[in-house]
Amino acid sequence: MPRKKLPPMRPLTEQQKRAVQLTYDNFLSVQEIADELGIHRSTLWRWKQMREFWADWHRIDRNQRRKWERREAKRMVQEEAYWAEQIKIAEENLQKESEKLVNKPGKAWYAAYNAYIKAQLHGHSWADVMRCFETGEYKPRRRRRHR
Repeated sequence: MPRKKLPPMRPLTEQQKRAVQLTYDNFLSVQEIADELGIHRSTLWRWKQMREFWADWHRIDRNQRRKWERREAKRMVQEEAYWAEQIKIAEENLQKESEKLVNKPGKAWYAAYNAYIKAQLHGHSWADVMRCFETGEYKPRRRRRHR
């Protein structure tokens, strides 16, 4: 059986466009949207049955998604630059301290290096990281509790 041909889509009125935007924002209930627009909630229900209403809703959704994707791409570029700078700083600091790494013999060097890496991964200050390396023990300082 052939499909029924749909009538052409009509443009939405300004009030209907405002209803689409309020529905998309999803902060208000149906009654609150109807009160905001000065219409009855059954009118809003009828508008929601229109193809045009949801076509406009999806247009807004696409635009919002594109904005979000652009923001996210920009944030990722900034984050990548930040981490590249952090790696550069860590490599410079590691080079400065490389003499200490070279002078540690055998297993002591391995233990010191492991303590050094653990301290770095847990986000301790550079002084704490080097203290862990020099002693060969990973013992983070305990924070004092205020009572």
